[in-house]
Amino acid sequence: MVNVYHAYIENHNAPGNGRYLYIATDTLQNALAIGKAQCNKNEEVTSVDLTCRDVLVNHAAVGSAQH
Repeated sequence: MVNVYHAYIENHNAPGNGRYLYIATDTLQNALAIGKAQCNKNEEVTSVDLTCRDVLVNHAAVGSAQH
């Protein structure tokens, strides 16, 4: 099971102008790291909030190999 986090990435050159990400991972620290990895130049993660706990992932539906 994983949790879903809602992250906001804001552009330093245009305050108030940013984008949202939904990140499915196990911890807040991992969500923050994934959000930071998605930042472009002059962007920063300004918030990460837990949206949903104990999310079940259907691996067949997201394209993993079937055995």
